[in-house]
Order: sequence, then C-alpha cells, then structure tokens
Amino acid sequence: MKINKILGVFVILLALLCAPKVSAFTSSSGKKWNPNITLNTPAYSPTYSLKTKYTTITGPHCYVYFSDRTDLPSYFASTNDRIMHISLYEEDAGNNADDLVKLYTYKFKGRLMDGVTWELKDPGNIDSSGDQYGELYLQFMLYDHVDDTAGDRGTGSFFKYEIAVD
Repeated sequence: MKINKILGVFVILLALLCAPKVSAFTSSSGKKWNPNITLNTPAYSPTYSLKTKYTTITGPHCYVYFSDRTDLPSYFASTNDRIMHISLYEEDAGNNADDLVKLYTYKFKGRLMDGVTWELKDPGNIDSSGDQYGELYLQFMLYDHVDDTAGDRGTGSFFKYEIAVD
C-alpha cells in the first residue's frame, strides 16, 4: 500500500515535469538582452511580427516583460533619482507615424532597475481592422544624472525583455 502511494506521487511529479509549458500569450519575441544604451540617446530593439488570437491586434493585448535585471556599470552614478523610459511601438509602413502602444517608466535603486509603472497609450486597434499581426519594437531612453561619468559609453546588457501578445 505504501509503495503504491509513493509510486503514485512519483508518477504525478513525473507528469508535471514532462508536461509542455503553457504560455499565457499567443506569440512573443522570446527573452532578449537589452541593446547597448547610451545616456539621453534612444536605442531600439529589433521589430517582431507577433500574432494575436483576436480578430485585430489592440494595445491592451500587448505586453512587455522584464527579467534578469543586474546593475548598470560603475561609471553610471548610483542614485535613486534615475529613470528610464521604455516605449512599446507598433511599426507602420510608409509615411504613417508608428503607434505608441505602452510606456514603461523604470526607476532605479542605486544602479539597479527597481520599480516600474506603465501607461496604456493606445487602447484601440494598433493596426488595420482585421489584421491580427503587430510589428512591435521597443525604444529605450536612459536619462543621465549629474554625477554620471559614463560619457558616451553604453550600458551593455543589464536586463532582458520579452514582447508578447495574447
């Protein structure tokens, strides 16, 4: 009897470990390292073509997840006053302006990205009605602090991002 219980628990654990991972979103960029960011100068991610499960891609169904945050290099001042804006855009063809979908504002604790707030900037369709694909990219803007000695040196990789849609 005891062996059957142990075997049952083992089978359940094995099933959980071997089960495919279920994603909360339909498509994503996968986790990517940030580009090298220079103070007060926009830096950009590649553009990712992502498909929504809805009839038309809309702003509320687009997300950015941040992970693996580490410190900025030591030539950036350690301060709680620094901010970085990360803007999620949907790329438009031709002379049409790209759509600002969401704005993420990160604050720093020392040199570490700490607290984030976000704003939905485009609550409607971000592409043509009936188009399930969005061409999404990020713009990164890290602002300087008076005590920085970075000059034109960049950040290198210090966090990962993932753009996703459901």
